[in-house]
Amino acid sequence: MCPQCGCPGEAIKAAVVAADEAKRPKRIATIETNNTKGVGVLVKEGNDRFVIMDLFLLADSTTLTISALGSAKPLTYAEPSLSSDSRLLRFKVLGEPTADFFAVADSAATNQSPSYLSTSDQSLDPNKGMSQALVALDEKRQISGIQIESTWIPLHAELKWTAVKPSDLRQQVDLLAHARDEAARGQLSPQTKSALENNHWLTPFLSSFATQLQKTPTSTPKP
Repeated sequence: MCPQCGCPGEAIKAAVVAADEAKRPKRIATIETNNTKGVGVLVKEGNDRFVIMDLFLLADSTTLTISALGSAKPLTYAEPSLSSDSRLLRFKVLGEPTADFFAVADSAATNQSPSYLSTSDQSLDPNKGMSQALVALDEKRQISGIQIESTWIPLHAELKWTAVKPSDLRQQVDLLAHARDEAARGQLSPQTKSALENNHWLTPFLSSFATQLQKTPTSTPKP
């Protein structure tokens, strides 16, 4: 019923649409473990849907909850897999969630993507700072990259993924995170360096990352 307040009907409709949009689950995922919080993105490739995140979000964690931004209902996920040549991890999303999913670009972008989205799934002006940038979109509005710790990682349909066991994944991510912390302090312990050298790494990226960490000087055990 019109209250005869003088407000144009289109303004009311626009306000209702905006309110509904604010409540709708977004394409950005919120990641929460017993140890940390972070963000990921929801993507689709063919009939499959995934959440993609920084693999180090799982470091030293025993629980993992994934939700679409704006939704209090956790997503059901399974089947972790690692990118062969970058620090990306993805889980397959099960069921029929109400959130939107990005379409993945057909191939790696050859030039700078024309648009960006923030961690709140809002458009960003590249000329006004990119500290909150998470996703890069190509000219077709398909996702072409994800920003992890100020580094843009290309995301495209040809990217190779390796299925892994959760127990193996946890062990290797925890070891690399521990070694990275020691390297940041300037020295690796002999035990950590030995573990890096003798591990059978799940992907080429993890292997190369471990090799870089091994170049850190080894600390001398105290007598």
